Amino acid sequence: AINQNIEQTNKNLDQDTKAIEQSAQTAKEIESGNLTARITAIPANPQLIQLKEVLNRMLDDLQHKIGSDTNEIARVFNSYTSLDFTTEVKDAKGRVEVVTNTLGDEIRKMLKTSASFANTLSTEAKTLQEAVNNLTNLTNAQASSLE
Repeated sequence: AINQNIEQTNKNLDQDTKAIEQSAQTAKEIESGNLTARITAIPANPQLIQLKEVLNRMLDDLQHKIGSDTNEIARVFNSYTSLDFTTEVKDAKGRVEVVTNTLGDEIRKMLKTSASFANTLSTEAKTLQEAVNNLTNLTNAQASSLE
């Protein structure tokens, strides 16, 4: 019975150690930007099981609120900072990812509208310049005829 208890304790410790090692690896994946990583190893210790469940629920929440890959979000933000609004977050599902793409879409629409206004203004300015030139020419012609 004592040998069985020692054997079971060693087995449980081994199981807990593997779960802790896998948890550390998962934390490294999250640190590198992967919010899809989860702790899958099953520890023997009930408190470690509870910790695993709490951490995985937290990761589910972060993935839902932010997205799957923080590096992808940062890439798009860096493009926007450089005034390049041609890019978007691929496969956006998290709230921050979706809002980022929505903002990019709205900015692109505003830029297209501004470009259209600028083109219209440029055309109108050319028309006005031609009218001013014609008026100047007519005024000069009338002034010459009066002399």
